[in-house]
Amino acid sequence: AEDAPSTSGSEPASGDERMEDLLSRLAWLLDNGDAEALSLVDRLNGFSLGSRSRSLLERLVEQLNHHDFETAQQTLSLLSDEIIRGTE
Repeated sequence: AEDAPSTSGSEPASGDERMEDLLSRLAWLLDNGDAEALSLVDRLNGFSLGSRSRSLLERLVEQLNHHDFETAQQTLSLLSDEIIRGTE
């Protein structure tokens, strides 16, 4: 299926575009309350992130572990902003 982005590919994560793809897929999963979001968050750990982004990522994992998707959406928004700022 070419339409759906793969979440199980073995290719290494690289580049800002790849990060943006993951963030947008993660946002979609959170909107739909899909627990698969947690496996996507694990893939974000493969990127080099600043300490604030790491902290937000850890908070996101904790929220997902508690199935707190609404709060996780807010945290993801903060994380996305932080990552975008870091890549400018």
